[in-house]
Amino acid sequence: IKNFSKFPMSYRDIAFLVSMVPSTILSKILSILHLSLLYSLYSFEYKWCNMGMELNSRLSIIENCWPYFLGFGLPLAVVTSLPESYIIR
Repeated sequence: IKNFSKFPMSYRDIAFLVSMVPSTILSKILSILHLSLLYSLYSFEYKWCNMGMELNSRLSIIENCWPYFLGFGLPLAVVTSLPESYIIR
């Protein structure tokens, strides 16, 4: 899928679909990847909103540079996904 904006799904919808995956390992990996993109979006959204960027251009940046944003949010997604996380508690 080249352009995700053709499918009007929210992050909540995607999280629900990920939770429906029957394999627990695959579901956990997809959940971490989803959280990684979500955390990086949250991080950059404040800057982009202050710059006056519209939602379409913000999503376009994330779609075009998804490896960067995946790596940017991955540490926080992994730490918050640990079952016995002493950092979060």
